[in-house]
Amino acid sequence: LVARWILIAVGVLALLVGGFFAYRVLTDDAHEVPVLAGLDEGTATNAVTQFDWVVEVVEEASGEYPLGQVIRTEPPAGGELDSGGTITFVISSGPPPVPLVDVTGADAATAVARITDIGLVANQIQEYSEDVAVGIVTRWVVPAQPNLMAGDDVVGGTTVDVYVSQGPQPRTVPLLVGLSLTDAQAQIDGLQLVLNKADDVYSNDIPAGSVATQSPNPGDLLDRGLGVTVALSKGPDVVAVPVTQRLTFDQVKQAVVDSGLVVGNVTGNTRGVLISLFANGQPVAAGQLLPRGTAVDLVYFG
Repeated sequence: LVARWILIAVGVLALLVGGFFAYRVLTDDAHEVPVLAGLDEGTATNAVTQFDWVVEVVEEASGEYPLGQVIRTEPPAGGELDSGGTITFVISSGPPPVPLVDVTGADAATAVARITDIGLVANQIQEYSEDVAVGIVTRWVVPAQPNLMAGDDVVGGTTVDVYVSQGPQPRTVPLLVGLSLTDAQAQIDGLQLVLNKADDVYSNDIPAGSVATQSPNPGDLLDRGLGVTVALSKGPDVVAVPVTQRLTFDQVKQAVVDSGLVVGNVTGNTRGVLISLFANGQPVAAGQLLPRGTAVDLVYFG
């Protein structure tokens, strides 16, 4: 009889234990939280839809995860959560804000390094400067928010335009030909160039004392501090018609050439008397001034 009651008790215990485990198997609907870090919010939400979890979203700045990606979850990956439970997605709101640094006066390489080291983007722009040395930052600005100053916070990844000096702007050489030396000097001084003077030259077109030639030419570009060379006009290069009385034909020719003129047409008997000299169709007399190189025609009698 005792043995019979023992068998009955063991049977009842077996039924209770089996029923407990059967209940756990039938009622346990917890699921393991998958790894969602690095996914965008929509993809992560789709990945847990099958578990019938309620998704809550909170934002957090992150320099590691781009804007909109899951940083972590609560419960964390690997943990369990029952169906109908709430899972929290911590979503990146982008890099944390950083204070702007003043790079004015730094050399370009140092300025770029200081900007990039705090997670911003440096965009170098060359500009002329009369006062700042070549390669030094003249100014900087956040193009998206031009009113920001050093110390103001910006989102990581913001672009900062860095203006770097390329020295003074080249000067355009002015037209100096025809000016007096005083006026030419004033123009060159105003451009912070240097006026150099060469030997005076003859000019048939420019009055004596005015600038006859210049180098470089008008319109050329010249760096600040370099020189423009000018030569002043001595006026026309003229020579006197020589005395030809009582000279033989050969002597006349030689006298004309020696004076700086050119023998032109010769008419008449060159053994006879030289009647007159003509230049440009007009008679000329001894001592009369003509431009150097003018052709002189010789007219002989007979």
